[in-house]
Amino acid sequence: PKPGGQRAEHSFVKFISYDTFQLIHRHLRPFDHTQIDETALLPRVFQGFEECFDHIQPVSMQLFRPGPHLAVDECIIRYTGKSDSITTIKAKPDPVGFKIWVIAQMGFFIKWLWHIKEEEYVNSTQAVVVGLTKTLPKSTYHIFVDSLFSSTPLFRNLRKQGYRATGTARTNSGIHKELVRDKNDDDKVKRMYESNAVKVIPTPDNQVLTLDTFGRESPTDSSSCVTIGQPNGLEGQ
Repeated sequence: PKPGGQRAEHSFVKFISYDTFQLIHRHLRPFDHTQIDETALLPRVFQGFEECFDHIQPVSMQLFRPGPHLAVDECIIRYTGKSDSITTIKAKPDPVGFKIWVIAQMGFFIKWLWHIKEEEYVNSTQAVVVGLTKTLPKSTYHIFVDSLFSSTPLFRNLRKQGYRATGTARTNSGIHKELVRDKNDDDKVKRMYESNAVKVIPTPDNQVLTLDTFGRESPTDSSSCVTIGQPNGLEGQ
């Protein structure tokens, strides 16, 4: 064979030290660096992943047909290198890395979007949920979210798309002012509501329900005070 036309048959790792390999590895790129657009909104580090992600997501949809119940949440892709796009969320199992918005089912990531720090509109949590749902096959879905995303306008928007939605909510997310008052004045609420009661207040257009539960701190102790347990919830039926 011509010089260079035949690959070596010996094991590469037997003839190179770990330190030498690391020096070489730092210069290897799994993408074409000449295709990076320095003027694009998407950070350079994300552009390097785009070709891979653009392949993975369509293939995932071919292999996995989502059922009706889906969850939207934020996730972290572990990364400890140098990048301005790194996000730290201490509550996550891997707190440091690249933040993505994910719509998933049973732990399987169906679709995801990059979190871009410089673009507030793209990162609007409501826009993220709507954007992710629009990438799904046409069907009827029930979307579950936490208090980071929940709001009355979002649930009303999902209703217009034909989706149901349920999630916990913060007091500043547009829930009924009566439940906000109850949440902020827990001492009076203990005397106003019976234990294990559920309070439901619909929006004027009857598109979104705001609800809360009231239960005893200990189900076996009848002397316990009645308090608001879980955060207020929103549901678009």
